[in-house]
Amino acid sequence: GEPERYAAERLQTHIERRFKRRIPIVAEAALPEAVRQVFLLGQRSTNSWLDQLCGKQQTDLGEAAPGEDGFVIECLEDQGRQVVIVGGSNPQGVIYGQNALFDLMRAEAGQVVWPVVSIRDWPSLRWRGRPHWRMRVHLAPGVFDSYARYRLNFTDVRDADTPDGYAAMGFPPGFKIDVPATKQVLDEAHRRGMFVYGTVSCGVKSDRYDAALSTFAELVKLGVDGIWISLDDSGAGEDAPKIVRRALDLGAEHGMTGRRTAITQPVGSYNVIDTEFNRLTAAIPEYAAAQWFLTRPPCREDLEATRKLGLKLPPAWWHNLFTIRGGFLHNAYAIQSVRADGKPAYLDMQPLSEGWGSPSYEQLGDADKCTDTAMLWALYDGWPEEYEVGAIGIWAWNPAEHDWAHTRRAVYADVYGPAQAETAAAFDDALSELKGLFEMPVRHYTPNKGWPPRLKQVRDRPRALELLDRLEPLCAVLQERAPAETLLDPARLNTVYLEPMQATLAYARKMTQLDYPEYTLGPGIEEKMIELYEDRGLAEVEKAVVAVGGQVEAQLAAVAEALRGLKGVDEYVAYWNKQVVEKQDWPQRVAQRQAQMKAAFQGLLRDGF
Repeated sequence: GEPERYAAERLQTHIERRFKRRIPIVAEAALPEAVRQVFLLGQRSTNSWLDQLCGKQQTDLGEAAPGEDGFVIECLEDQGRQVVIVGGSNPQGVIYGQNALFDLMRAEAGQVVWPVVSIRDWPSLRWRGRPHWRMRVHLAPGVFDSYARYRLNFTDVRDADTPDGYAAMGFPPGFKIDVPATKQVLDEAHRRGMFVYGTVSCGVKSDRYDAALSTFAELVKLGVDGIWISLDDSGAGEDAPKIVRRALDLGAEHGMTGRRTAITQPVGSYNVIDTEFNRLTAAIPEYAAAQWFLTRPPCREDLEATRKLGLKLPPAWWHNLFTIRGGFLHNAYAIQSVRADGKPAYLDMQPLSEGWGSPSYEQLGDADKCTDTAMLWALYDGWPEEYEVGAIGIWAWNPAEHDWAHTRRAVYADVYGPAQAETAAAFDDALSELKGLFEMPVRHYTPNKGWPPRLKQVRDRPRALELLDRLEPLCAVLQERAPAETLLDPARLNTVYLEPMQATLAYARKMTQLDYPEYTLGPGIEEKMIELYEDRGLAEVEKAVVAVGGQVEAQLAAVAEALRGLKGVDEYVAYWNKQVVEKQDWPQRVAQRQAQMKAAFQGLLRDGF
């Protein structure tokens, strides 16, 4: 099967990248007689030799054992050969098993060795996913490999590349689906044993219901494994129970019932359980049997609340990783690059607590008793998948035993090589401290609102320079050594991690050394000049502006030159030119300001205090 072939190819690729050895892949019947050492990958139902050895060794391996997505690894001798069995309970279990085997390998005295082990492993959370509203994010080179590496087993197809640029709630009804891209997502997902939902935005008026059903039907025809009825931030639409029943009927025609139907309730009901809308829709038996996604971190109280509501499955955790602060080259929350050329920024690896509800790992330790499904949402441009898909995937496999520090180093070892894991951790720790010294971009950044990044206090400049002096050698080590040890394709390593890391430090040093007008004049310059005008007259205002105008003009020229290549710099320069450098009609500005204040006051009077 394709997932088993994929598993063999990944093992081959990883061994070649890390240890510079290339081992051949052969079918069971084509094994040369002279071969004395074999990695035997597959399921009992698909590999007769593996089935025979499992029977001989009394290894319990099947659909129910060691569990869905589970695997076994056994090292044994058979007819003069060393055989390492990597057996999956299902196709994706084979993929996860070969990853576990590879993680045991190490170089020793010029050889590649691994311990003799007997392993049985399976996930605590059965369903672990990464939907995204831009299909092109899934299709970036290496992204699906990161999903498989960190044991995710479901995703979806929806598309935000619409005329209005936004369809995060799903395909808009009647939307012209990009068939080749959708098929490619399906093929890549299925090759890795992943389940794929087809998501349609159903929070629309009733005259769009037929179009919504047609879009579902087209996705089913293209080969999705289930449907996702999405209301989400679009709201309930005109008659939600009606479109819900029709979508459920369509899904049932194709065997897409129960967990094969996913639900996102409308805003206000995806983050609160006991609402009138939830009670109304839970009364529809087929709807209550579907998989509901809630943005609340899993807890026993919510499990009981959904059972009381009538849901048949535990509530799935929609983890909205959407409280991350901005960085030198990305905004906050959405984590979109501020580089004019669209290249990625560097984001230090974030824990799950950087999301809605701010759950601690202690709180999440018994998540498997409250849910069996978790998914990662946000990171609008996708990157850095290894960091954040790794964060949720490793946690979801075994929440009770999760160790964040160990997880970080495991992911760093994948990206940069085991010998560089501590260096990467030290880099991220120092970068996080450096960012804490700066005013950073908010989600919708504007001049004087988190943009450009600048020191909160100028007296922290020496400390910022110390941190940069520490960061740059760490970055140099990763740049030099990671390409020889990474598990990533070299192009992905450079595009998503190494180049953005260098660019971040280059711009951070410039931002540390720049003298911004805010440092000279402080915030609210216009208000200060207006006060000066009212207290001491126009001549004093013009005198004050002339005194600082030349300095601000020089500062802006330095900013424009140093931060060339970033979005919003021209707007920042224009803002300060308007405030100080350009000739101003101060009496007119005072009149405008007074008119604005009077209008605001009248609004308060009208609305009541």
